[in-house]
Amino acid sequence: MKKLLLSLASVALAMTTASAQDIKCYMGTGDLLESGKTYEFNDIVAEQEGDQYWVEMDPKMYLMCDQDVADLYVNAKCTSGHQIGLCCGSTCVSGTDVTKDGLTMVANTKFNLDFDLKPGNYEVVPENVTTELTVGVKDKAETVKSYTVIMNSKSSAVQLVKNANALSYMNGSILYNVEKPGRLTVWNANGQKVIEKNISNNGTVSLKGLAKGIYLYSLAGDRNSVRKIIVK
Repeated sequence: MKKLLLSLASVALAMTTASAQDIKCYMGTGDLLESGKTYEFNDIVAEQEGDQYWVEMDPKMYLMCDQDVADLYVNAKCTSGHQIGLCCGSTCVSGTDVTKDGLTMVANTKFNLDFDLKPGNYEVVPENVTTELTVGVKDKAETVKSYTVIMNSKSSAVQLVKNANALSYMNGSILYNVEKPGRLTVWNANGQKVIEKNISNNGTVSLKGLAKGIYLYSLAGDRNSVRKIIVK
């Protein structure tokens, strides 16, 4: 009987261990974040157009776990009142307090949060964009972790770019000529990503198929500005 009880206890312990999901959060090139801590992101790029700015604030945050995760939720609450975007999963949401739920993660695979300041037209470059990020599995309190991210906490961190020679727009295509590989992203006016492509050397990316309207595009990894185009 004792052996049976010990066996049952071992099985129960194994099941408990297997169900424990340690979701880890990273920023940028792989800095592991600690739950409950505050982190600054000051790698900001802005392009001045007259008396207004197009701004890029993307801390490139992502999650990892050594197990598959189901029913994941992510909440981003901007306590400084700025409009932020959250595009993890199949759709984008934006606002000052946004949530994506019912998400799934694959074990040992990056799950990009696609969290950033909502691309837009600003009279001044936003400073101290403070967001409380919370991630976890529904109804599993032990998996919940939270992080505070302050974007552009120092105005001197802003790099103003007036001429981005690496990217240009011509005849319905984006032309690129880059010194090192990067990721080209195109958003529509609602902040939704419509194109995301790794690029290197030189070439073109066709915008055929996009509806008429205003779009933004940027090249991450090469410190280029967010730029505006009009697709006619």
